[in-house]
Amino acid sequence: MSEYQPGEIVDIHIKGARVVNSFGTSRGNVDGLIQDTGTVLVFAMDGALYKDTSHTVNMGDPGVTVERVAPAEWPPRPRDVWGTDDGGRWFAARYMGDFDDSKDFEGCNSEGWRVVLIPLDVGPYGDAREGHPDEVRQLAGRPMFLVHREDEPGEEGSTDA
Repeated sequence: MSEYQPGEIVDIHIKGARVVNSFGTSRGNVDGLIQDTGTVLVFAMDGALYKDTSHTVNMGDPGVTVERVAPAEWPPRPRDVWGTDDGGRWFAARYMGDFDDSKDFEGCNSEGWRVVLIPLDVGPYGDAREGHPDEVRQLAGRPMFLVHREDEPGEEGSTDA
Protein backbone atom coordinates (compact mmCIF):
# COMPACT_ATOMS: atom_id res chain seq x y z
CA MET A 1 0.00 0.00 0.00
CA SER A 2 1.77 3.15 -1.16
CA GLU A 3 -0.93 5.79 -0.68
CA TYR A 4 -1.72 7.16 2.75
CA GLN A 5 -5.29 7.60 3.89
CA PRO A 6 -6.65 10.51 5.94
CA GLY A 7 -6.63 9.62 9.63
CA GLU A 8 -3.62 7.30 9.46
CA ILE A 9 -0.91 7.91 12.04
CA VAL A 10 2.62 7.93 10.68
CA ASP A 11 6.11 8.69 11.99
CA ILE A 12 8.04 10.88 9.62
CA HIS A 13 11.82 10.92 9.95
CA ILE A 14 13.76 13.37 7.82
CA LYS A 15 17.48 12.60 7.67
CA GLY A 16 20.06 15.22 6.88
CA ALA A 17 17.94 18.37 7.17
CA ARG A 18 20.09 21.52 7.39
CA VAL A 19 18.88 24.30 9.74
CA VAL A 20 18.13 27.55 7.90
CA ASN A 21 16.69 29.49 10.84
CA SER A 22 14.88 29.05 14.14
CA PHE A 23 12.72 31.40 16.14
CA GLY A 24 10.46 31.38 19.18
CA THR A 25 6.76 31.22 18.63
CA SER A 26 3.57 31.10 20.57
CA ARG A 27 0.11 29.98 19.66
CA GLY A 28 -3.22 30.00 21.41
CA ASN A 29 -4.86 32.12 24.04
CA VAL A 30 -6.25 30.39 27.12
CA ASP A 31 -7.82 32.58 29.83
CA GLY A 32 -5.90 35.57 28.49
CA LEU A 33 -2.56 33.75 28.58
CA ILE A 34 -0.65 32.99 25.43
CA GLN A 35 0.43 29.36 25.42
CA ASP A 36 4.06 29.00 24.31
CA THR A 37 4.51 26.03 22.01
CA GLY A 38 8.27 26.29 21.60
CA THR A 39 10.49 27.02 18.69
CA VAL A 40 9.82 26.83 14.99
CA LEU A 41 12.68 25.27 13.09
CA VAL A 42 13.14 26.20 9.43
CA PHE A 43 15.11 23.62 7.48
CA ALA A 44 16.15 22.72 3.95
CA MET A 45 17.30 19.48 2.37
CA ASP A 46 20.63 19.14 0.56
CA GLY A 47 19.96 17.83 -2.91
CA ALA A 48 16.28 18.78 -2.80
CA LEU A 49 14.38 18.93 -6.07
CA TYR A 50 13.70 22.65 -5.58
CA LYS A 51 16.83 24.28 -4.15
CA ASP A 52 15.12 27.32 -2.62
CA THR A 53 12.45 25.29 -0.83
CA SER A 54 12.39 25.32 2.95
CA HIS A 55 10.12 23.58 5.44
CA THR A 56 9.08 24.36 8.99
CA VAL A 57 8.30 22.25 12.02
CA ASN A 58 7.05 23.47 15.38
CA MET A 59 9.24 21.75 17.95
CA GLY A 60 6.59 22.32 20.64
CA ASP A 61 4.02 20.13 18.91
CA PRO A 62 3.36 16.73 20.51
CA GLY A 63 5.51 13.96 19.09
CA VAL A 64 8.05 16.26 17.45
CA THR A 65 11.66 15.63 18.34
CA VAL A 66 14.75 17.07 16.71
CA GLU A 67 18.16 15.53 17.30
CA ARG A 68 21.37 17.39 16.50
CA VAL A 69 23.39 15.16 14.19
CA ALA A 70 26.24 17.39 13.03
CA PRO A 71 27.28 21.02 13.47
CA ALA A 72 26.89 23.72 10.81
CA GLU A 73 30.52 23.25 9.70
CA TRP A 74 29.75 19.68 8.55
CA PRO A 75 30.84 18.04 6.32
CA PRO A 76 34.56 17.89 7.04
CA ARG A 77 37.00 19.40 4.58
CA PRO A 78 40.59 18.32 3.96
CA ARG A 79 42.94 19.50 6.74
CA ASP A 80 40.17 19.83 9.35
CA VAL A 81 40.51 18.37 12.83
CA TRP A 82 37.26 17.09 14.37
CA GLY A 83 36.63 16.00 17.94
CA THR A 84 34.22 14.50 20.45
CA ASP A 85 33.64 15.54 24.06
CA ASP A 86 35.47 12.43 25.31
CA GLY A 87 38.75 13.63 23.76
CA GLY A 88 38.56 11.75 20.46
CA ARG A 89 40.22 13.53 17.54
CA TRP A 90 40.13 12.85 13.79
CA PHE A 91 42.09 14.41 10.95
CA ALA A 92 40.21 14.99 7.69
CA ALA A 93 42.35 13.90 4.76
CA ARG A 94 41.95 13.97 1.01
CA TYR A 95 41.81 10.33 -0.15
CA MET A 96 42.49 9.59 -3.81
CA GLY A 97 40.21 6.75 -4.90
CA ASP A 98 41.38 3.85 -7.05
CA PHE A 99 39.83 4.35 -10.51
CA ASP A 100 40.10 0.61 -11.17
CA ASP A 101 38.13 -0.35 -8.06
CA SER A 102 34.53 0.90 -8.21
CA LYS A 103 33.99 0.24 -4.47
CA ASP A 104 37.10 2.24 -3.53
CA PHE A 105 36.18 5.05 -5.94
CA GLU A 106 32.63 5.33 -4.57
CA GLY A 107 31.90 8.80 -3.22
CA CYS A 108 34.82 10.49 -4.97
CA ASN A 109 34.28 13.85 -6.61
CA SER A 110 35.01 14.76 -10.23
CA GLU A 111 38.68 15.27 -9.33
CA GLY A 112 38.91 11.68 -8.07
CA TRP A 113 39.10 12.26 -4.30
CA ARG A 114 36.89 12.19 -1.23
CA VAL A 115 37.36 13.16 2.41
CA VAL A 116 38.10 10.49 5.02
CA LEU A 117 38.46 10.96 8.77
CA ILE A 118 41.57 9.37 10.28
CA PRO A 119 41.70 8.83 14.05
CA LEU A 120 44.61 10.55 15.79
CA ASP A 121 44.55 7.98 18.61
CA VAL A 122 44.45 4.24 17.94
CA GLY A 123 43.91 1.62 20.64
CA PRO A 124 46.17 -1.39 21.25
CA TYR A 125 43.93 -3.59 19.13
CA GLY A 126 43.81 -1.27 16.15
CA ASP A 127 40.06 -0.85 16.57
CA ALA A 128 39.96 2.68 15.15
CA ARG A 129 40.23 3.11 11.40
CA GLU A 130 39.70 5.79 8.81
CA GLY A 131 36.34 6.09 7.20
CA HIS A 132 33.69 8.19 5.52
CA PRO A 133 32.84 11.15 7.78
CA ASP A 134 29.20 10.12 8.27
CA GLU A 135 30.23 6.56 9.18
CA VAL A 136 32.84 7.81 11.66
CA ARG A 137 30.30 10.21 13.19
CA GLN A 138 27.83 7.37 13.71
CA LEU A 139 30.50 5.03 15.13
CA ALA A 140 31.70 7.74 17.54
CA GLY A 141 28.25 7.56 19.12
CA ARG A 142 28.34 11.17 20.27
CA PRO A 143 28.23 14.60 18.67
CA MET A 144 31.33 15.72 16.81
CA PHE A 145 32.59 19.31 16.66
CA LEU A 146 35.12 21.21 14.60
CA VAL A 147 38.41 21.69 16.48
CA HIS A 148 40.43 23.34 13.71
CA ARG A 149 39.89 24.41 10.11
CA GLU A 150 42.33 26.06 7.75
CA ASP A 151 42.01 27.06 4.14
CA GLU A 152 43.41 24.84 1.43
CA PRO A 153 46.54 26.26 -0.26
CA GLY A 154 45.35 28.69 -2.91
CA GLU A 155 41.91 29.21 -1.32
CA GLU A 156 40.70 32.64 -0.24
CA GLY A 157 42.27 33.57 3.09
CA SER A 158 45.13 31.09 2.72
CA THR A 159 48.64 32.28 3.49
CA ASP A 160 50.21 29.43 1.49
CA ALA A 161 51.43 30.20 -2.00
